[in-house]
Parts: sequence; structure tokens; C-alpha cells
Amino acid sequence: MLYSRQAASRLEALIDKHPPQLAHLHNIYHQISPSILPVLGARGIPVVMTLHDLKLACPNYKMRTHGQVCERCKTGGYHHAVLQRCVQNSVTASALCAFELYAHRRSGVYERHVSRFIVPSRFYLQKLRESGLPADRLVWVPSYTDVRRYEPRYGGDDYYLYIGRLSDEKGLPTLVDAAATFTRGTLVIAGEGPLRPVLERTVAERGLSHVRVVGPKYGQELIDLVRHARFSVIPSEWYENCPRSLIESFASGTPVIGANIGGIPEMIDDRVNGLLFTAFSTEELREKIEHLWDRPALVADLGRMARAKAEREYSTQAHLDRLLAVYDQALGRVRHAATA
Repeated sequence: MLYSRQAASRLEALIDKHPPQLAHLHNIYHQISPSILPVLGARGIPVVMTLHDLKLACPNYKMRTHGQVCERCKTGGYHHAVLQRCVQNSVTASALCAFELYAHRRSGVYERHVSRFIVPSRFYLQKLRESGLPADRLVWVPSYTDVRRYEPRYGGDDYYLYIGRLSDEKGLPTLVDAAATFTRGTLVIAGEGPLRPVLERTVAERGLSHVRVVGPKYGQELIDLVRHARFSVIPSEWYENCPRSLIESFASGTPVIGANIGGIPEMIDDRVNGLLFTAFSTEELREKIEHLWDRPALVADLGRMARAKAEREYSTQAHLDRLLAVYDQALGRVRHAATA
């Protein structure tokens, strides 16, 4: 968690064999650890790091504990994670993660060696800025998909869709409750995760024949499932970053009903390419589901606008253009520092 001598030595050997111009890091926490950052710094290799979660501001990386959004640790009070048992509901696990974050942030290892932090949502960028990461090195670069793989349909069959990880923070109990009394359409829940058996048991015990838990889907089957849905629902009850399921829905011309939380509202333009509802609100979510279900022409219009936004904001080319601009900034920053 704190330092991996093996990761550092192996990276040194790799650099000796294949010297890079730049390093782009992703989830290095725990296994690789930031032990590799001084290695890159000593060789003068600029580092770009994508922050896919809130790990550098929160020991459990979610800013969520015991079913509620939580920002107690954001500005350095990591002891709150121990008091709240935020990691695996364990004092020991929480203490280890709190100490890990305290040690790394106190040492400034990320700040000293990372030239640019890429953040996929503006919301996360703001939260990480509030945590003390340098504002001038935080750069917004949203996620993407190959939009060309998706053929929009602008309509949909007689079902609406949740697709993604089946876990507590995703708001699935709220979605099932909202769907329970709306029987004119079928809710399809696709994905895998610890909540799957709970959802399957709930559906069976409540006799919800119009709610189907179908497990994970991949490849063309996944693309077809999203494309044929009337709309998708993202009922999250935590700070989402830049959900890929939302991007894939937009690319398919499938509008999205999303919770007004985290990075979701910067992606969904309310009543333009989807609808927003208040997170945790079963009644409001049900109203939005019914509103779209009864208006097929509106669904088609929202779907066209969703596809247009996917082409404009979330395509491979748009991502590549942004990414290369960040690489240029990082390389330029190192050259200027060397000159100084």
C-alpha cells in the first residue's frame, strides 16, 4: 500500500530497455503504489495521471459511507474514515487506508511528480481541487467510446434499462421501488456485483414480473440491449465520475434518466437529451419514468440530441485531441522546468 520496491526496480529496468517520452498512469494505488513516481522523476520523464475515483481525497475512494454521501475526509481529516469504519466496515482496514492516504498526501509524492492530473468530470475536478491538489494541474478530459460502433434507433422496445455494476451506491433499490408500481413497461437490470442476489430475491418475493435481472452483457449483445431500450436509467446515490454506461446510451441514441448527483448533471442536459431527478427520490424517479414512457416522440427527440452530444463530446477523436493537448502541456512543463 505504501511502497513497492519491486514495482520501482521493475520500472527502472523497463525504462532502461525502452526509454519513454512520457508516462500516463491510471490506478496505481495499493498494488503498484506511488513508489514508481520518484523513479520517473529521477529520469526526467513527465507524468500524466488519470484520476478515475476520489482516492486522493477519500480513504474509501467513494466519498460515501453507510449509505450516505460524506466529505468529512476531503481536506485531510482522514481519521473520520476510522471513526466511521468506512472501508469494509472495519476499523483495521479503515485505519490502513487512512494512514496510506495521510502518508502519501503528507509526503507530497503525487504533487511533486505528476505534471497533469486528468479528471473525467468537472465535478470530480472541483472536489479534488478542494482536497488540496494543485488547481493548475487538474485538467478535464471526459471518457469516450467509439461512437461509430453504435447505430442509433431513436425509439426503443417495451423496456427501459439499467446497465452497470450491481452495488449499493448505484441506487438500485430506489430504482426497483420506483418500478414496482409502474407495470406498463419492463425494467431490465443488466450487470454483475454484490447486490445481484439481493435484487433477484427482492424481485421474486415482491412478485415483480415486469422487472428482470439478466446478469452481465458484453460485446454486440450489450450494444443491442442498449440500442433497443426505450431509455436508460442511472439512479446513482454517490458521486459518479463520468459513467461509461451513460456515454454508451447517448451513442446509441438512447436518452437517459439520471440522478442529479456527481458528474451526471454535467452530462445530461435536462429535457434536452434526458431527464434529471433528485437522487434517493423514489417518487420523483417514478414520475420521470412514466413521463418518458408516455411520450415516444419526446424519447426520439431526446435520443437524437443524445447522439449528437456523444459525437461532439465523447467520441474517440474528441478524446484523443484532448489527451494529446494534455501530453503537450506535460512535456512543455518539464522542458520549462529544466530550462529554469
